[in-house]
Amino acid sequence: MKRVAVLIFTIVTLSLFSINISMKESVVIDKNSLTLKDIVNEDILDTKYDIVLAENIEKNFIISNKEALVKLAQNNIFDASIFGKQTVVILKKNELKNNESASDRVSETNTTPVKFLENYLADYIDSPNMKLSVSINKVSKNFDLNSIKGDYKWEIDKLKKGLADIINLKKVFINADKSRYLVELEVSVIADVYISKKSFVSGDYINKDLFIKKTVDIAAYSNGEQLVFDINKADKSKFVKDFGAGEVLRWSSIKKIPLVVKGEELKVVIKKNRTTVTIFCESMQDAYENEKIRVKLANKKEKIGILRERDGDKYVEI
Repeated sequence: MKRVAVLIFTIVTLSLFSINISMKESVVIDKNSLTLKDIVNEDILDTKYDIVLAENIEKNFIISNKEALVKLAQNNIFDASIFGKQTVVILKKNELKNNESASDRVSETNTTPVKFLENYLADYIDSPNMKLSVSINKVSKNFDLNSIKGDYKWEIDKLKKGLADIINLKKVFINADKSRYLVELEVSVIADVYISKKSFVSGDYINKDLFIKKTVDIAAYSNGEQLVFDINKADKSKFVKDFGAGEVLRWSSIKKIPLVVKGEELKVVIKKNRTTVTIFCESMQDAYENEKIRVKLANKKEKIGILRERDGDKYVEI
């Protein structure tokens, strides 16, 4: 009887855990609506994930990871982790030719080439509090980008370094009207940074009350991608070197102290409706409060959740 009870408990527990799904790079549809199952690589059998992400589709577009998660939340689904930045959605009637890329065709859906470029670059920025804009300094042959009526293609290499590559982007080619033009531009990324009101010595803990928040264009700073844009994420960090008053806070100046370390035992808390299940687990990585953590259960299953702490009690929220 005990074995049966344990088996039932295990089955119920595992069914409550989140699922991990990944977004396709692009998808072609022959209908005017888009569902979650259309854009993910996995075969999802559970009907509760039959969520409509977009309706009345008339042209190609891009759906981002954030937009998909918002739709799930609106349908009271909080137990799914979605990986991947975005999916390019292409209507069957606008299906790509053999020599086209998804970004070429989707460029038609944006009002101007500059706006399309801004949206493309913004997808590489993690922080929703940053504002990105692109200004054009010069175009070869004095070509007017706003005169483009048909397809166009920006020649941009993969931004492997993300924000670092974006703020250093100064020149890029665009193919339009059967010609190739060199575009000289400036990329501005407006974000909050934090300036110290006092000096610290190596080993001091950070105190966010001793910093002033200032909104700046981080492209004006050397190695701007290393700046701290949210001081709350630097909570419980220590300075790794002396830090002077008036300096801008950078991640290279501090070391974050993990809330749990790899191999540490803690518990998983699963809440569904009015039921709460607690299971002990082991951390598979160093992890920080309010960030994702991968843990291993007693049955060797691996799960991903959010690390929380309340009144000194550490737990993983699924």
